Amino acid sequence: MDQVPLIRNLNSLMFFDISEQHGMLKIIGDYAFDRISPSNYLSINANLNQLERFEKKSFCFKNKNKTNDSRIKQLKLSLSSVQNVEKCILKQLEPIVNGIVTAELKVEQPIKTSRNEGDYNSVCNCGLMNFLRLHRIELGGQCSPLRLMCQRKRKDITNNECSQDFSC
Repeated sequence: MDQVPLIRNLNSLMFFDISEQHGMLKIIGDYAFDRISPSNYLSINANLNQLERFEKKSFCFKNKNKTNDSRIKQLKLSLSSVQNVEKCILKQLEPIVNGIVTAELKVEQPIKTSRNEGDYNSVCNCGLMNFLRLHRIELGGQCSPLRLMCQRKRKDITNNECSQDFSC
């Protein structure tokens, strides 16, 4: 499979597993997980893929409103995919209503972590974790141990870090 299948009419879908596509799935397009009238939250497993590009509205929904928030409750990505995603795209996972979305990082080997806000050579860094936490998105999996070490620095993290290009 080289693209995410259309799930627009699958309103009751709860688990969407697009993992391990043998190197064929490379891009997550705009509105990739859009559903017309979802009746429940969606857990997406995109682990074990070498995702190279996320379009600017990958996790947006066309009918998003206060009663129909992002409807994505969990997202699993591999390390190589997280390294290729702009953090402002992950912000699209932010729930409008109460709740927290979990973005889980899966890797087979230990990865470099950093408490330094500006260390973007590490996928697990406090700058990214605190930015996501501000938007009620928890970065779990291999990054979980760093959660306790990171201190939110409000002066460094603002809601205005992302351009309108990434807004749903």
